[in-house]
Amino acid sequence: MAPSNYVDHGAWISFQETWKSISTVKCVKPSSFKCKKITSYANKLQKLTLKEKAVKRTILGSVSSIAIHPSETRTLVAAGDCNGNIGLWDLKRRSADIYVFPVHSRRTRIVAFSPSDPQYLLSLGYEGTIRCGDISYSVFDEIYHAEGYLTSFDFLSVDGSVLLASHYDSKLSVVDRRTRNKTSNVHGCLDSKFVYSVSVHPLQRDLCVVAGSSDVLVYDVRQLRKDTTQPVMSLLRHTSGVASASFSPATGNCILTSSMEPCLQ
Repeated sequence: MAPSNYVDHGAWISFQETWKSISTVKCVKPSSFKCKKITSYANKLQKLTLKEKAVKRTILGSVSSIAIHPSETRTLVAAGDCNGNIGLWDLKRRSADIYVFPVHSRRTRIVAFSPSDPQYLLSLGYEGTIRCGDISYSVFDEIYHAEGYLTSFDFLSVDGSVLLASHYDSKLSVVDRRTRNKTSNVHGCLDSKFVYSVSVHPLQRDLCVVAGSSDVLVYDVRQLRKDTTQPVMSLLRHTSGVASASFSPATGNCILTSSMEPCLQ
């Protein structure tokens, strides 16, 4: 698949080579995180500036998802839009080229780099597909196809080979990228009206938190059933629909939720 705005062949080949080279370098994550005073962090944020060259229209429609490559040497951004496109931008490249791919037929809900091999960019479209893109070869392979709408996914395994996908009609599916089967052999129906997002616990990876309607529910993936799966924990209810719920990335001791209410919890 070539970019829909493909113009300069040489620049595109150079971009592909850059993508491949920075993806082969392993980025070591720190084993622990120490948070200093929130006031000092807030002061640093207030000193940030925005330059004109750091603003770019990467896609045609409104941005619906974004991911940043974990490279420590270059800033490479992937953004999905409401029309199903994915735009790629290398902020350090002198040329201001943006490469756009028509990957999905509906809104690109999620874009995420594979945690073990960031050469691969995974994306979820609202139409019900998950694709795995390798930009160095210009391919976006379909790895999962659902009958209904998909809303979110997270990496169930540490290496990113197994995903946990959420369906709008209150279902979870386990997707194994290593198989050629584009359907899920493990799925469960949840005790919720609908589901907007799913987040896997960073340490106890059998646990996930699901956001939907006014509920925030924690499930054990090992207990997924085709009939109604009961949650292992139910958190405080919101007064309106919950848009997302995520575990804190280091320990998973905290859960951050956002909703139609004018506050975060």
